[in-house]
Amino acid sequence: MNEIRRLAFRWKREGYRRIYRRLRRSGRTINHKKVYRLYCLEGLKIRTKPKRKKRNASSH
Repeated sequence: MNEIRRLAFRWKREGYRRIYRRLRRSGRTINHKKVYRLYCLEGLKIRTKPKRKKRNASSH
């Protein structure tokens, strides 16, 4: 669980699927469903970019 949290904070824009792949590449044997469950239990979410304000044609 610490490793999932560490990866989530290091790679802020990646969700549980990419974290699962990183864990598998590093040699950890773990199920994607378990990664998802732990990811949700920790309350982790993908950090989203703030939305830009739309401009009207008259403001150009």
